[in-house]
Amino acid sequence: MASIYRKKGGDVWYYCFTYKGKKYQGSTKTTDKISAKQIAEANQTDVARKKNDLLALKKRVVNFTTGWEKYIGSDTSSSSNIKNKKYLSIHFLPVFKNKDIKEITVGDIEDYRRQRKLETEELPKNADKKESQISFRTVNREISILRHFFNYCIKNEMIEKNPAAGHKKLREGKRDIYLSKEEQERLIAEIFRRLI
Repeated sequence: MASIYRKKGGDVWYYCFTYKGKKYQGSTKTTDKISAKQIAEANQTDVARKKNDLLALKKRVVNFTTGWEKYIGSDTSSSSNIKNKKYLSIHFLPVFKNKDIKEITVGDIEDYRRQRKLETEELPKNADKKESQISFRTVNREISILRHFFNYCIKNEMIEKNPAAGHKKLREGKRDIYLSKEEQERLIAEIFRRLI
């Protein structure tokens, strides 16, 4: 069984396993523990297949949209959670929809994250409190959903590694809060009441 560990003071996970008396170890290149475990197990499987002269697993082409629909269809969480995932997917589905899931790389996810960050920075902040306006928090949630989706793909043997694992979150600033006129009046009244 493959084990994972971190080096002292580091965030990246490393794997280690022994197969037929020979030790194998290396970096999973991710800071996500679940993804690291899956990568370690995939590497162990690859070594076992190679050492036993077994053919590579049959390659299936699964485009992103097909995989996403299977993922949403298998989701057993609340309907509001599923609705939220569908809402957050409106930005990444057009980007990845026709790609083979196996061809999506860490670089593709990073490019997407970077593009979304630039889009966010160009928007006016809290303009009329529009909920449609994206924020760094929204971008982080999109990447988190992509990470969960790719973990589902690993579990269902569509891919071996999670390209959305290990990405640093964008730093979420404090959100401006606006009070309605009624809330402002109540606040002022409460302040005066406490002063008297």
